[in-house]
Amino acid sequence: MVLALGAEISMRKPEGAVHSMQTIYFGGGTPSLLPVSELAYLIKTVRKCYRTENIAETTIEVNPDDVTPEKLKQWHGLGFDRLSVGIQSFDDADLQWMNRTHSGAQARYALECITSSEFRNTSIDLMYGLPGGSIDKLAGNLERLRTFNIPHFSAYALTTEERTAMSHWVRKGVLIPETDEDVIAQMDFILDYCIREGFDAYEISNFCRTGFRSRHNSAYWDGTPYMGFGPSAHSYDGKRRSWNASNNAQYLRAINAGQTAHTLEMLTETDRFNEFVMLNLRRTEGVDLVRLNKEFPAFSKEFLLDMHPLIGRGEASLVGQTLRLTRSGRHQADRICVELFRTNDSGLTTN
Repeated sequence: MVLALGAEISMRKPEGAVHSMQTIYFGGGTPSLLPVSELAYLIKTVRKCYRTENIAETTIEVNPDDVTPEKLKQWHGLGFDRLSVGIQSFDDADLQWMNRTHSGAQARYALECITSSEFRNTSIDLMYGLPGGSIDKLAGNLERLRTFNIPHFSAYALTTEERTAMSHWVRKGVLIPETDEDVIAQMDFILDYCIREGFDAYEISNFCRTGFRSRHNSAYWDGTPYMGFGPSAHSYDGKRRSWNASNNAQYLRAINAGQTAHTLEMLTETDRFNEFVMLNLRRTEGVDLVRLNKEFPAFSKEFLLDMHPLIGRGEASLVGQTLRLTRSGRHQADRICVELFRTNDSGLTTN
């Protein structure tokens, strides 16, 4: 798999020839399991094939149980300057329910190691809205941010996806999910915590101290083109989106044959408008109406009409020429985006 990743990175060199890369992100799985020699091979391949002289951020996702002082030193030596740690919770009961491989003690030890290392830019992932969750438990998780001086965290509400074990348990009554009111109360607790502790709630699920926004994720939300390598990885060039085969064997067969097994989506103007609305509404910057009118003049008038009911219900506010969600709007962000979307048919092709 590592050799195939290297081959794909090299194979697609012409796609990135005109771009100066700004960020590198190792994620989408468990890259912290890889030996340092394999990580070094992949980073060397990226640097050989693409313009990386302006790289401003290089992130690796890590599991807490993979973190040791020695590995931190090795990762930093390879050029990684940002860590994203998949903690989810410091509570053992939560971790067991989520079938995580680490314990709360291992999560705390990982952060102890990180704070004693050369890494100064660390983010942790947290989950809320878990069955049996409580404000007290959430408060305990957030308190760890202060204890270890973590400058960035992501907090995601648990959702029930169709055709999963969790949805089956809910249908059978084995699992009782949190009520919407409880989830909203926990979301508000996080937002209040951010106000008290000086965190910027710069995206609905992402929070940071000044100067510690994720540059990589911010580029996604700003519509910057990106390239993704490996099974299921997505790429975007500003007009088209593609994603690799998710099946490992299929991916390996294609790469070994000198091909890429990907699905290509040609984005229509409607697709790009919908993504522009969704991505910008999720951020504190909001939707710039001047930019919207310039880039999507065909949708501008209808958007202006649709936004007024949101303002009337207190779910959005108009600040100058920018539409932003209020706190109550954040509670209903997905529904609001759907209200503002336009519909059309998109074409998919497979290569």
